[in-house]
Amino acid sequence: MDRVDVFIANLYQSIEHCRTDSFRETALQLLANVLDFDAALWGSGNYTSSVFHSVVTIGLEPDYPRALEQTQGINPILPALMSNVGHAVDMRSVIDDAAFRDSRIYRECFSGYGVERILSYIAYDARSHVYTLLSLYRFDAERAFSEDERQIFERIAYHLIAAESHAFFFHVALRDR
Repeated sequence: MDRVDVFIANLYQSIEHCRTDSFRETALQLLANVLDFDAALWGSGNYTSSVFHSVVTIGLEPDYPRALEQTQGINPILPALMSNVGHAVDMRSVIDDAAFRDSRIYRECFSGYGVERILSYIAYDARSHVYTLLSLYRFDAERAFSEDERQIFERIAYHLIAAESHAFFFHVALRDR
């Protein structure tokens, strides 16, 4: 079993012992043992409302999710994510470094939080318009995410979302006993 398989197995095994209100934060902290990142966001909401109904960040200022919501219309990674639901997208595949650093989204959102590199994954249900966004960030422009890291994150992101759902229903079932 490789380190990704071990992480995934441990993630599902932790469901029994992790409180649902801290599951996202705990899972992101554990993810740091598999992938190198400086900060992360895990948010969910209704796509039509343009706001997070539930969001957890690590390594970011508390107002970061609001800044991300407010700049959604100028964020070039969002259309790329919606065209690639279930796949991890590196910002570099959407916009080159020079254009990114010269963009409105960089000036109005990312640069103020030190975000230089972005790797994101979105899960979306078209029937309910509910989405879950997972994003990893690096603060050093010289530390781009590799293709191997993108693939690992894509593989793990699916399980992060599935495990959170399992955790919720596991604890509901325990409560109802």
